[in-house]
Amino acid sequence: MPYLYFMPESPLYIYSKRQYVQLERLLRRIATTNKRKEEDWYPVYQEFLKNQSSKSLHVNELTFSQKAHRIVTHRPTVVKLLTSALIGFTTLMLYIKISYGLAEMSISPYLGILIGAAVEAAGYITGSLLISTRLARKGSFILMATLTIISVVLIPIILKHSPIATVFIAQFGKFAISGTIIVSWIYVPELFPTSIRGSANGFFIAFSRIGAIIAPIINASTSNEYLPYTFYVPAGLTVIVVLLTLFLPETRCKGMDDEEDYAIN
Repeated sequence: MPYLYFMPESPLYIYSKRQYVQLERLLRRIATTNKRKEEDWYPVYQEFLKNQSSKSLHVNELTFSQKAHRIVTHRPTVVKLLTSALIGFTTLMLYIKISYGLAEMSISPYLGILIGAAVEAAGYITGSLLISTRLARKGSFILMATLTIISVVLIPIILKHSPIATVFIAQFGKFAISGTIIVSWIYVPELFPTSIRGSANGFFIAFSRIGAIIAPIINASTSNEYLPYTFYVPAGLTVIVVLLTLFLPETRCKGMDDEEDYAIN
């Protein structure tokens, strides 16, 4: 936490708020840190300001109710918000479901924790690397989510025949869902413009936590007879998530200025 005190605010965020004095101060600080001379950046910055339209230089902040109304009446944003909520709800519910199932399997709990931690770390690393490949954000999310679906569907089927094989499939499922989650944490915030990214990300995280709360409750209150359905239903939700993601834009190497700014008139 103390480290955050020394972190500068995002220049893009300051620009989106039209705080040009603070922006110039921050850019000068960044230039000094990177040992750049004044003439290397300041003329470009001045030219940038001159090219801004009078509308963007003299704007009125919307009230909270006006901003909220503008967001909820903007159909593409509403669709992305609802899709993000479903992504968060489903991915974290599956993560808890798989972890909960692994904890109940007949292996040493200490060994299970160590293996699970290693598998989870591998999933995070894999997801982080995939987003920088040609798959980018969207393709990486779809790939890892698809692997998760396959694992979750196979678990109740294989459990009847080979508990040991089930452990391996479940660990692979944890690897896949961990990769899915790490990609979603990067992909979802990038779907929204700077002015509402924090709020949209909070909406996404809130539904993620709801999924995490519901998963163990469902698992504990379901009898063994209907236990397979606790795998099939989340897998079905994940299929829906993957299909909806196909309609979302790719965000890698995409400028945020292309998005609508909800903070201004």
